[in-house]
Amino acid sequence: MERDTDSKLLEEVVNVLELSEEDLNISQAMSTALAEWIRSQNISLIVLNNAMTSNVEEYFWKKDYHLNTAGHLLIADLLYKNRQLWLKK
Repeated sequence: MERDTDSKLLEEVVNVLELSEEDLNISQAMSTALAEWIRSQNISLIVLNNAMTSNVEEYFWKKDYHLNTAGHLLIADLLYKNRQLWLKK
């Protein structure tokens, strides 16, 4: 997700912090494990990764990789479109 938006900055960070590929993938592994547990509890879940990677829009600020305005708008739109999932229950 955000690590795909700025490969030059990512390379600099990896070098300075001496990160391995495993270090870079830990966030995704934790997200996947959490999503699997949530689904096992029959809780509705919207996975943002798919929506964010299927678009060319940048959803994170360059300085700190928090969601920018477009990122918040995407999430709001997904929540709005999926509101019926929760309202029917």
